[in-house]
Amino acid sequence: MKVKSKKTMKKIASILSIAAAFLFASQMMAADTYGIHYNNTGPWIPQYWENPDTGERSSTWKSGWTYVPGYNDTIGAWHLNASGEAYTALKDSSLSLSIERNNTASGFSYGTFQYDSATGQIVASSEVFIGSVGAGELGSGVSVAYSAGDLAGVWVEIEGVRYYSQDTLNAHHNTETYKGAAPEGSAYLWFDNADSWPGQDPNAVIKILMTGVAPSSGAPLPGVLATVALCGAVGGYLRRKKSAAHEEQK
Repeated sequence: MKVKSKKTMKKIASILSIAAAFLFASQMMAADTYGIHYNNTGPWIPQYWENPDTGERSSTWKSGWTYVPGYNDTIGAWHLNASGEAYTALKDSSLSLSIERNNTASGFSYGTFQYDSATGQIVASSEVFIGSVGAGELGSGVSVAYSAGDLAGVWVEIEGVRYYSQDTLNAHHNTETYKGAAPEGSAYLWFDNADSWPGQDPNAVIKILMTGVAPSSGAPLPGVLATVALCGAVGGYLRRKKSAAHEEQK
């Protein structure tokens, strides 16, 4: 009985470990859906009729069902407009920033802000600090969580002066931002020293690789935590059983 019990517990531990690995892999795959895409044009969804009560869909007309015309589905969590200056959240998500080039002489701090396209202004109290780097240093960070529909941008502060990815917010300064050849689901954001940043070389630039991540970025899914906990419990049980058996043999 003891041998059979031990084998059973080992099988359970093995199954739970596989489940944990599967959930972790699923989480990694899910992260791909939070990227940044130009125009966010995904696959074409043909027209259909939808049952307003059950949500069931049909490709042919049905009495009392709601008609939905064909449309292009969206991909990723962020839409990057043609100017490359602002990012529209298509679903609740955060922005991940990785500084890939920094040849400033003094370093800089950086963060994100929410932009109101109707007024052309920054939403009050929406400028949030993410991090700072020294001269020539690289770094990375994740923004606060934004809600679907929010329009977000990035700022850098050099020698006490703040510059924004939304160029209309930069008085008497031309900060260029554009995509470049970024990996799929990402965008490059450049801050160029076009009109002389204070105390900086005229050729100084900042290059940031951006993508989207789930709001709870970096935290394992609850299912992963639960499964890992269960694996640990089973493993601990087996160790205790083995230890007890060893003591009996003595």
